[in-house]
Amino acid sequence: MMKFEWFIGIDVSKNTLDFNVCHQTAPLLHQQVKNNKTGIQSVLSMCKKLKIDLSQTLFCLEHTGCLLYT
Repeated sequence: MMKFEWFIGIDVSKNTLDFNVCHQTAPLLHQQVKNNKTGIQSVLSMCKKLKIDLSQTLFCLEHTGCLLYT
């Protein structure tokens, strides 16, 4: 089983994304950004500044279901 050094949980809503970052089991920070390309890029920049190795990071997003169009 692969063990991850970092965990990023993402709560997804229509307008915002709430990121919670943990290093191993220790909460590190929370950041809320707009749910758009610029918001996601700002989180990736933050990861780079914190020297988070994305290959050692588990991302977990809230399941929001899907819409069925008829």
